Amino acid sequence: AHVRGLHARAAEALEAARAEAKREAEMRRAAENKVHAEGSAKLKAHERISELEASLAAERQRLAVANDALIKRTLDHNQAEEALAATLRAREDDAAKLERLDQQREAEAARAQALLGGHSEAVKAQEKAAAELREKVYALQMALTDAQRKREDADAAKRHAEH
Repeated sequence: AHVRGLHARAAEALEAARAEAKREAEMRRAAENKVHAEGSAKLKAHERISELEASLAAERQRLAVANDALIKRTLDHNQAEEALAATLRAREDDAAKLERLDQQREAEAARAQALLGGHSEAVKAQEKAAAELREKVYALQMALTDAQRKREDADAAKRHAEH
């Protein structure tokens, strides 16, 4: 009886030890599963972080290219504006030169007109004086012709009177 009691207690103790070992094994498996799941989650998180970093790097690269293109367009635009401003300044300078030349031409034309007007007056005065001189010469020629005819008449009368 005593041995049976020891066997029964030993069997209970063995059963309790097996149950404890089984619980520990299940807890170890659960802990291992938990560690594995956590490791898997960490791995997935690291993979996602890597994907996001790659996506971020690609987006940064795209933005850098777009920024470079924008800078180039801005520089091209600025150069075009500078060229246009230079062209406009040149046109304004040309317009100012043309205006000055036009004013000089008008002044020269006015001076020439004044000279021609003065010349014209002088020519008219000379023509008038020449016409007056012609009239005087004509009058003198007429007077000379009359005087010659009278002398001839007087000489003829004197000769006639002497005969």
